[in-house]
Amino acid sequence: MKRFYVGPKIFYGKDTLKGLWDIEFEKALIVTDKFMVDLKVIDHVTKILKEENITYSIFSQVEPNPSIGTVIKGLIQIMKDKPDTIIALGGGSPIDAAKAMIYFGMKVQESFLSLGKIKKPTFVAIPTKVYPLSRTIKKSLFYAAER
Repeated sequence: MKRFYVGPKIFYGKDTLKGLWDIEFEKALIVTDKFMVDLKVIDHVTKILKEENITYSIFSQVEPNPSIGTVIKGLIQIMKDKPDTIIALGGGSPIDAAKAMIYFGMKVQESFLSLGKIKKPTFVAIPTKVYPLSRTIKKSLFYAAER
């Protein structure tokens, strides 16, 4: 039997974002939505990454109730950028999308590559509301968009 899980370590309280300094990584992909970028919420995360000289890219195409198409677009970016950490920023949709991107990335490797070249990235969720915190440990749901 094979298993895939993203086990939670939950940090909270004042200056929680500074906890990013305690995670050892070199390259991150931030998965979020357009609103976190437009409202500059993402700047709090990118500032820390810049201070630590961590390379990062941003995938901000996550929509409410993300589609499989969105997950595939994010997966393509993961395969192109090869981050060692995925940071989900926002509500449940970016968190769910990031988890699915990691899951399908491992499936692609397992099914097609069989070379062990892709390491499972570290998953960090930064919920912007209290209720999405439960999404870091529960099921994720996606829909297939009609064409």
